[in-house]
Amino acid sequence: MRIITTTAGTRVELDGDVLAIIETISRDLARRRELDYTFEDVDHEFQQLVAQMTEDELRAYLKESLFMSFNRFENDRLMVIVKARLAQEGSARRTRARRARGRRRPPARRTDRKTNSALKRRRR
Repeated sequence: MRIITTTAGTRVELDGDVLAIIETISRDLARRRELDYTFEDVDHEFQQLVAQMTEDELRAYLKESLFMSFNRFENDRLMVIVKARLAQEGSARRTRARRARGRRRPPARRTDRKTNSALKRRRR
């Protein structure tokens, strides 16, 4: 396997592991910039590494990156579906429990005694 280097001189083995490259760039930038790096700094590091790769290596890393992105996309999408389903089940469960107890929502209370007395008189 070939070895390429970052701008800081850190060696990266090209074994198809995209995460290893991302971790190496992250560590290099964190060391040099103390977590204060920009998009341009990250872009520069990627350009440095990509410039050293052959066309076949680039294809292999692109495929791996797309696969990782797809997995992340699917996991995020499934989490939305699961959360929505759990929210529906929770709402349905509360409704069933309320019906099982034979409860309805209590009527609105009137706090004004005069109004309550007038209502009682009307009902008679």
